[in-house]
Amino acid sequence: MVSELILKIPAYYKYVKIFKDLIEDILELNGISKDEIYEVKLAIAEAAVNVIKHSYCCECDKEIELTIEINEKSMVFMMRDFGEKVDIREIKSRDLDNFKENGLGVYIIKSVMDSVEYQHMKKGTLLTMSKVMGDGSCGNREQHRD
Repeated sequence: MVSELILKIPAYYKYVKIFKDLIEDILELNGISKDEIYEVKLAIAEAAVNVIKHSYCCECDKEIELTIEINEKSMVFMMRDFGEKVDIREIKSRDLDNFKENGLGVYIIKSVMDSVEYQHMKKGTLLTMSKVMGDGSCGNREQHRD
């Protein structure tokens, strides 16, 4: 069984927290470890910030859409923007020996996720990230409540 959730936020940094909180709740409900929750939240936040900064060039009222598919063994996160298309060949991790205060978003996303794919759409870009969770039984774990 595949479950799907879709959330849209305006492209403001303050609303990225909504994505992070939603991800945390969904992953907790599916019995995912705190370490994996932290990593996935970080990757999703970095992706959203990159949309605001690079696709929209600033905060604005345009939308960022996040679709989450929960499969038996993995989760797929699809982040869609409707802004300027970024040259996909230019989206790459930075050399970590050349450290700066920012610019590690793509590196973090690719380090955390099992697969990362960028695709141009008619308008904007779709980033698809997938992650096998824990022992590979995503959504099938027994819930333990205190």
